[in-house]
Amino acid sequence: MIRRFQRTPTPHIKTKTFSLPILASDVDVANTLRGEYLWHPWDHPDPVPATIEANDSYNRITWKALEPNNGDYNYWPIEYELQNAQARGGRHGFRVMPVSQFSGGDGNHLPSYVAENAGCWWTVASDTQENLLIPDWNNEVFLSKWEALWVALAAQYADDERIAYIDIGGYGNWGEWHNWPYENHYDDTVGPREITPANAKRIIDAVVDNFPNHITIIPPIDPFRDPDNPSVKNHDINNELIAYCMNKGPRRVGVRFDNLGDDYHYGAVQDIYDSYDLYAPTVGAPLLSERWKTAPVATEWMRTVVPPDGGNGAGFSHAVSAVTQRHISLISNANFSGTFNEFSASEQQAFIELVSNAGFRYEIQSVTMPSQAPRSVAGTPLTVIWTNTNVAPTYELWQVTYRLEQAGSVVQTYSSQLDLRTLLPDATRTDTVQLSWNDLAPGVYTMSVKISHPTSYLPAMKLGHTDQAADGS
Repeated sequence: MIRRFQRTPTPHIKTKTFSLPILASDVDVANTLRGEYLWHPWDHPDPVPATIEANDSYNRITWKALEPNNGDYNYWPIEYELQNAQARGGRHGFRVMPVSQFSGGDGNHLPSYVAENAGCWWTVASDTQENLLIPDWNNEVFLSKWEALWVALAAQYADDERIAYIDIGGYGNWGEWHNWPYENHYDDTVGPREITPANAKRIIDAVVDNFPNHITIIPPIDPFRDPDNPSVKNHDINNELIAYCMNKGPRRVGVRFDNLGDDYHYGAVQDIYDSYDLYAPTVGAPLLSERWKTAPVATEWMRTVVPPDGGNGAGFSHAVSAVTQRHISLISNANFSGTFNEFSASEQQAFIELVSNAGFRYEIQSVTMPSQAPRSVAGTPLTVIWTNTNVAPTYELWQVTYRLEQAGSVVQTYSSQLDLRTLLPDATRTDTVQLSWNDLAPGVYTMSVKISHPTSYLPAMKLGHTDQAADGS
């Protein structure tokens, strides 16, 4: 709630400027597409710690689970999570994987038709000795069936409001665009070569172009082997592919920053992105370091983050600065080792701090409005100064509406033109609307503000204030 004011027969307007009580900075303000999300909620259904609210979720699905046989699509692995997310008042993101170490079975995660006809070959993961079936990434059967999958998914879900975002998978182990830990076995004498840039773009197009109304997320594409010297990797191809994704549109493609909390592996991802940012101006492509202004940065923890204090060169405390520096919006509730309660008190506090700081957090800095309004005046301005105290903006066009209420009923509304997507961290924005009350009887009224999501079934945005009502106003 903002303030009460009185409609009176007196001839004078009285105004007042005031501020609103705010929540402590380490109190999380849960909203969609920010803060903590449930990582593979079938296995990790609860937020950590329990005081944090997490309504969005995310999982990764093998291609075989969605299409066990040629053209025989099974939508339930996606539908199940979408229904659960909707019941929580949130949304769900996902990725489809053609290869997935640790996913059990015999190591074949491809549809039977692809496994039999896409030039596949068996290899062994160097760390676990797990058998994995790898497709010929440049095989036309593999590529065309991948494209057909996304046409089918789009027919089912292209306009589904329950989807938060979709990862651009489709290549490499876990769909992460790298071929670790089997790349030492991966040379042209024993198996197919790495994907070509042209075919990689087909994989990207299949996801992004079939879901034009949803945010897609690009993973940190690993450097490719030099075609002239396979023992050496360089950034030429992965830079080209990242630029290709970035050019799909500033609000259509976000960024995934893996290995959160591990200094060494996080540094490797940072090297990929820093290399790209040096390359981007040479081809007129957008910078990765600036993409957070228009699309989200998602993360996941590294398994080397172990209790009680995080491990060697790792820990929740190692990620606090990363959230600010990389303007991270989404942080998983799992994928670190052990359980949250096994970590030390200082590491748990670091986790709470970084989750609370992730994404957006809008607050009203001050309000100037009438405290008394005479009948002889048709209206006066309402001036609200907004600020964003977190590290990133929202990426969706929420509707800010100011409301006059009396006796619990809304009697007048005023739609704001404020676009919160453009209110970046530590900035302020002055929003002025003209209040009118020609038709209002004398009495005491309450002014409130409500921020509605464009996806109608989601709740109103929560603000960093202590006095938000049950309806979100």
